[in-house]
Amino acid sequence: MALVWQFRAQREMSSARASLIFCFEPVFAALTSWLFWGEHFSATQGLGATLILAGMVLAVIGEARAELAAAKAGP
Repeated sequence: MALVWQFRAQREMSSARASLIFCFEPVFAALTSWLFWGEHFSATQGLGATLILAGMVLAVIGEARAELAAAKAGP
């Protein structure tokens, strides 16, 4: 059921917004494993996760800015 809602939501939003939301999926997975299963993460794992997430977010933001600039420039 959640997958159907996800597909419907993706149709209604821009590709940049959808990809930015999906960038945070691993964050929610890590938080869930910490809250429900007591997973422990080392500082090295946290730093690595932060760097990867920051890279993904920066890539999506750059892509969105490029699309916006192209749209403003017109055909």
